[in-house]
Amino acid sequence: MDKPIVGVLALQGDFREHVVAVKRAMNNPNYPVTLVKTVEDILPITHLIIPGGESTVMNKLSMVHQSEDNLRKMILKKYEEGMKILGTCAGVILISTKIEGNSENDPFEGLGLIDISTARNAYGRQVDSFEAKLKIKDINPVEFHGVFIRAPQILSVNSPDVEILAKHNERIVMVKNQQILAMVFHPELTEDYRIHEYFLAM
Repeated sequence: MDKPIVGVLALQGDFREHVVAVKRAMNNPNYPVTLVKTVEDILPITHLIIPGGESTVMNKLSMVHQSEDNLRKMILKKYEEGMKILGTCAGVILISTKIEGNSENDPFEGLGLIDISTARNAYGRQVDSFEAKLKIKDINPVEFHGVFIRAPQILSVNSPDVEILAKHNERIVMVKNQQILAMVFHPELTEDYRIHEYFLAM
């Protein structure tokens, strides 16, 4: 298997932490990771990370452009060609097919890549953020330390192609399909790189 060509969507969110996590997961401090801000940046990418962040990043990607070459359309094209995607926290909202609670005053169009229903900031304000030990299917049995910050919620899985990998208090917190790994917590804010290792091996 060729080494993954990794990009981190760098419009907003914890993109620098993801860069560090990838380098450590690959056990190479010099491993190249592209900060994706333009269409040209994403062209060679085989593995794209969409980090958490406020809805600004979603709005930037969701804007309807006249050009056929905007970044949103290129992400969709690359996904169709087999690119793998890791979505964390608000990044899960961006890639889900159904978003609950959108208001007419705050509309945005997601990428619709993984068949799940999600809700924004479902756990409350930042003061209500929390940490929890998680048992994650397909990752070795040692519990993973999940950091939840104004986390969205995965309300439901709507396709047999989507597998639930982890729950917390009966709420779904991590899922995958053949090309996507999605979680509502922040693996990049820990020193445990198993999730990034798992993604890079997809």
